[in-house]
Amino acid sequence: MERRAALGKARGQWLAAAAAAILLGVAAGGIVLLRRHAAPEAQAVPSASAAVSAAPEVSLTGKVAASRTVDVAAPIEGTIESMDVEAGAEVFEGQLLARIRNQGIEAGRERAKEEQDRAQTRLNNLESTLIAARLEASRAAADAGRARDDFDRAEKLALREQMLFKSGATPRLKHDKAQTDWQTARQEYETLRARATVAEDRIEKYTRDLDAARRVLEEKTQEMEDADSDLLAGDLLSPVDGTVVATRARAGDEVTPAIENLIQIAVDLSQLLVVLEPEPPLLARIKPEMPVAIHIAEAGDESFAGTVKEIKDSQVIIEFASPNAAVKPGLTAQVRIRF
Repeated sequence: MERRAALGKARGQWLAAAAAAILLGVAAGGIVLLRRHAAPEAQAVPSASAAVSAAPEVSLTGKVAASRTVDVAAPIEGTIESMDVEAGAEVFEGQLLARIRNQGIEAGRERAKEEQDRAQTRLNNLESTLIAARLEASRAAADAGRARDDFDRAEKLALREQMLFKSGATPRLKHDKAQTDWQTARQEYETLRARATVAEDRIEKYTRDLDAARRVLEEKTQEMEDADSDLLAGDLLSPVDGTVVATRARAGDEVTPAIENLIQIAVDLSQLLVVLEPEPPLLARIKPEMPVAIHIAEAGDESFAGTVKEIKDSQVIIEFASPNAAVKPGLTAQVRIRF
């Protein structure tokens, strides 16, 4: 009995092992069949880039750019006080684009203004002093003139009384009084004449001082004008008519004349570019002088004919003529290229 049981158990184990081997074989065969079916299918589906590169026509998206631009540099070193334009703005020659302020220039202008004010005040004071001196000299001259008339009359009377006294025709008392009046008139005349001379000398001095003050004021005024010119040099004006393409800074930023393209202005918008950046497989198929069709939403249904101008690094530069004023740099363009 025990032997029969052992044989039955061994036979069951052998049957289980055989069944497992059969299942493994079936699974392996299925995997091989799946691989055989999958490989042709994978080979039959081409890559997206290969499909695009093989297409007879492609449509690419790019940005409209200006073919001619003018760079406007920062005229002085300083801080942008205001940026009065932005990309897309239409500008005209002489228009204020930005205002740059330099603390050193502003401080110099303040000093020049203070010195000009002091020179003007001194000139005003000297003018007032000269007016007063001229009035005083006029009074002194008038007083000296009256004293001279009095002196002349006293002299004539004294000489007459002197002659009469010598001939005994006039008393001594009258003679002596005439002589005394003559001396008194002479002293008063000499005093007033000296005062008038001093007044005239003072006028000459004040006149010289006034001329010097005028020259100083002219110098300070010129310095003030130069300081104003330096200050106005920070006003950045447009050198041309056109459209602002880009600004490299904003209010509050520090700038220097080394920033040669602080503001970039596009001119002659009748000639424009489109910049494309296609994938390498497609880039290899595009050649210079190839014709293209360009569509820009802002131009409505109008389409523009263009030409591949050049291929630069990974970019394709398209050039085209646009009579439509709505087409400006920065817009998005759809470019169709037929191979």
